[in-house]
Amino acid sequence: MDGYTLTNFRLGFRTDGGFNVFGWVRNAFDTRYFEQLTVPSGNTGLISDSPGDPRTWGGTIKVEF
Repeated sequence: MDGYTLTNFRLGFRTDGGFNVFGWVRNAFDTRYFEQLTVPSGNTGLISDSPGDPRTWGGTIKVEF
């Protein structure tokens, strides 16, 4: 399996008054990868995997009072 790089970004604004706004992107370049590869015991030739998350984006707003 070849190596790969996952890139995440987060950009936002924070005030001293407890107000935060952030936008974020996980796996920004939509790299295909496996989260986990396993060879279950008692099996010959079976390799199971869990694919990694695709590009995901969102935002976070936090208010403290």
